[in-house]
Amino acid sequence: MKKNGVVVLLILLIISVIVGTYLILNKDNKNNSDNNVQDNSEKQDNNTNSDEPLELTVEDLSLANSLIDNFNILKSHFGIINSFGKIYKNGVTLSSDIDNDLILNLGLYKYVRNNDPFENLSYVGNDSVVISAENINESIISIFGNNIHYENADIVPSCMIQASGKYDSSSDTYIFTKSKGCGGALVPSLQSKIVDVKKYNDYLEITEKIYYIMYDVVDSNRYMLIYDNPTDKNLIVRLPEQDSSVIFDTYLDKLDSYKYTFKKENANYYFEKLEKLSE
Repeated sequence: MKKNGVVVLLILLIISVIVGTYLILNKDNKNNSDNNVQDNSEKQDNNTNSDEPLELTVEDLSLANSLIDNFNILKSHFGIINSFGKIYKNGVTLSSDIDNDLILNLGLYKYVRNNDPFENLSYVGNDSVVISAENINESIISIFGNNIHYENADIVPSCMIQASGKYDSSSDTYIFTKSKGCGGALVPSLQSKIVDVKKYNDYLEITEKIYYIMYDVVDSNRYMLIYDNPTDKNLIVRLPEQDSSVIFDTYLDKLDSYKYTFKKENANYYFEKLEKLSE
């Protein structure tokens, strides 16, 4: 009997070891299976949230041109070009980096483009145009969104409207009077061309090439001096005067690239930043 009892104990011990081993292995397999499911789930989430460009439509391209036009309208206007040139620099330019006078001009010219209040402004007497500061504010917000910060101040005149604007705080209006003479021949300008557009779920990227053009006259011969931007003025090429479109056709790879990012809020896109791309 004693011998039989020992045998029974050994059998029970062996069964316990087998069962315990089975339970441990089964638990490990379950954990591995759960981990695999979690890994696959994370991979699926990553694929779902991957920031891949969306397919562009004709409407998207039209939108891109419209957004850039809010800035391009000032690039060729003498008097504001130096202020505008400051945003084309190394690194990133945010709305908070943009000069106050440039913000005001961007708002003014968008309003002018849509309303043309200067159409009948003459050079005679004290003829003037009054624009509510609220109208300019609405145009500024339509470009930058509600988080833009600026101050109402006298607006530096430029060649687009040939008028200078005095801010009247008592009436919260801008009073523009016509100014004679502006620009002339061989006026420097900043030129740009959109070379790429990418649309994502909540923002739009627009890449453009730019150059700054000045002119030189030697023995009655006119030359175009093509620089990278108005601030640095690194000379790219000097050419006899001709259609400036040849610059984009021939020297595109030598021009600096800048990327605008416009953030989508509800159904609208607002300027977020401008950055110089490394070549």
